[in-house]
Amino acid sequence: MMRDTDTHPLDSTVRIFGSRGFIVVFTVISISLGCVLSVTQENWVWLGRFGSLISISGLLATSSPLFIKGIYKSQSGAGRLASMDERGRLVTTTAKEREIGDTMILGIAIAVLGGLVGAFGEPAGEAIYTMFEQCL
Repeated sequence: MMRDTDTHPLDSTVRIFGSRGFIVVFTVISISLGCVLSVTQENWVWLGRFGSLISISGLLATSSPLFIKGIYKSQSGAGRLASMDERGRLVTTTAKEREIGDTMILGIAIAVLGGLVGAFGEPAGEAIYTMFEQCL
């Protein structure tokens, strides 16, 4: 079986990991499960544990060009010539590349959130939950 030289065998399998929707849903589910387990088990260490999954979401988003464009093709546009937009400004990226860049920035933000949750989720969650209980 012949394949395109620029196509990695895993490209079709890993494409979902570059999807913003998948990454955001995975992040929200991770935070939610961490909070639910922390409340139901009355042990806020669970939120910190799920912080590592949030960091993984950030890593996936930051690596999104590998998944979206293809493992081999993720950097193939680097030598392309620039063009002009409708206002006469120089444009060196495509709309798809800008979208991928936005996903990478989202990934960095999610990775930072995951690190913060992992480091401070337990004491912060416990303090917030205790304050909430006292208000009731």
